[in-house]
Amino acid sequence: MISDPHIFDASTSTPGPAAAAGLARGLKLLAESRQILQEAVGAIARENPAFVLVPGDLTRDGERSSHELAVSLLARLREAGIPVYVVPGNHDVLNPKAARFLEEAEEPVESVTPEAFAALYAGFGYDGALSREPGTLSYAAEPVPGLRLLALDTCRYRENGNVPIPAGRLAPSTRAWAEGVLRDARSAGAEVIAMLHHGIMEHFRGEKTWFGQYVVEDFDAVSALLARGGVRVAFTGHGHAQDITLRSFPSRGDFIFDVETGSLGSWPDPWRIVEVDGAGRMRVRSRFVTSIPDHPADFPGDSEGRLREGLFAIAGSLFERLQVTGESGRILAGQLADAMKPFFRGDERAARTDFFLEGVGPWGAAVAGLARQTLRDLQTDLSPPDNDVMLDLADGSWRGP
Repeated sequence: MISDPHIFDASTSTPGPAAAAGLARGLKLLAESRQILQEAVGAIARENPAFVLVPGDLTRDGERSSHELAVSLLARLREAGIPVYVVPGNHDVLNPKAARFLEEAEEPVESVTPEAFAALYAGFGYDGALSREPGTLSYAAEPVPGLRLLALDTCRYRENGNVPIPAGRLAPSTRAWAEGVLRDARSAGAEVIAMLHHGIMEHFRGEKTWFGQYVVEDFDAVSALLARGGVRVAFTGHGHAQDITLRSFPSRGDFIFDVETGSLGSWPDPWRIVEVDGAGRMRVRSRFVTSIPDHPADFPGDSEGRLREGLFAIAGSLFERLQVTGESGRILAGQLADAMKPFFRGDERAARTDFFLEGVGPWGAAVAGLARQTLRDLQTDLSPPDNDVMLDLADGSWRGP
């Protein structure tokens, strides 16, 4: 499993202030993305898995040249005899933010259409698919005999205006097509796993309220549809967090795990190894990129620092929308950023249960009181464990490392 590598082809840009500022914004290590994926590809090739899944956000913002670079790097796995299957993420297709950097400014560049995406990644699931849904980039494949892959396109790129839409949706036509794929799999006696960019359940309580764009629209119905069709595990990305969550349907005896893999291009720069034995037990193990040529000594520390800076900016904007600004906003944003960071690493444990309010004004204190439960929810890991776990796909039980 690799997710959200966010590859950026820096060779199309001119070094200068614009590139320095643009590549330093946010949570992603864009300048280092090529080297990070190269390191992961080399490590995965040494594991020699049966196949690799990549559930979207292959690129920074859908630049054609970035896609071409991603294809060339992932092709090294195919050249080693390891099939790779991809679906698009919200950054990858018809993205109006596709750009390169000139010395002093960003310049728009060509993004890719859905048809171009399927052509670029023809050898990564689209050619040889058992079924393609017309009008989307969803497909079904058989990576190994007896195992079907339901690869779902949940992105809303056809609705993009001047800003890409991060939220996801499974259209009614895609649901109907997916149900047909699941019926065919049952008739053939095949097991099915799913892959999609957006989560199919909340990965912390209140995620729908605070960060609803990270779960697919109507996720309760989508997870129920998949579970009812016999899917016991869905591999997702988008949220950039190492997190595994279980949803059970006791009245039907169904269940489904959502195995979200964090962004390869953001701390802790993870990828996963997944093994299934003959009894239907799925072992999930996490691995991390710990060095790259440009950062051989303290890459994890540098990456963690970038994530914390990005989270501080995100938390600050949340409080700003609630009209908590100035010193109060900075104090609360720092605490929320520190509470959010362990969620991205997985297996989080609560470090604090409330905001410290020294130096915070009355309105900031009132808002902090309203956000107290969210602070706790972000630090309360939902079962099962996130990084190293054995999942029983027969009964929905699990055991930790």
